[in-house]
Amino acid sequence: MEQFHQVRAVFDYTSFLEALTLKKWTFFEAIQSVCLSGRLKSFVSAKVKLSPEERLWQNAMHYLSMHYSDELNLLTLLKIAKSEGIHELKIMMPYALDESQLQDIESHSELIVHLIQEVDELKIQL
Repeated sequence: MEQFHQVRAVFDYTSFLEALTLKKWTFFEAIQSVCLSGRLKSFVSAKVKLSPEERLWQNAMHYLSMHYSDELNLLTLLKIAKSEGIHELKIMMPYALDESQLQDIESHSELIVHLIQEVDELKIQL
């Protein structure tokens, strides 16, 4: 019997927001982040072996923005996680989301199987 391996990742959204404020954007990256094409690409060379968490962070640095709402950033993060083969994602938040934000995320995502909020932590099964 073949056993299914679930890939889990932890994403610290607080640290991510701090790193994002320090990032130096090129003109091309700024334009590309504004024009989110529906397709997510991994910018990691095939020769470099990074963990799904590391690829998630790299792609998040490329596609998420301080100018977007938390809901939009989290929805984009879920798409990236799914494209990286992540099945369970724990997101460490700087604060708890309110009920309407959680409902927006759940209603706009076709990826969420199960979402649990515990204070400043979101646990999501994709």
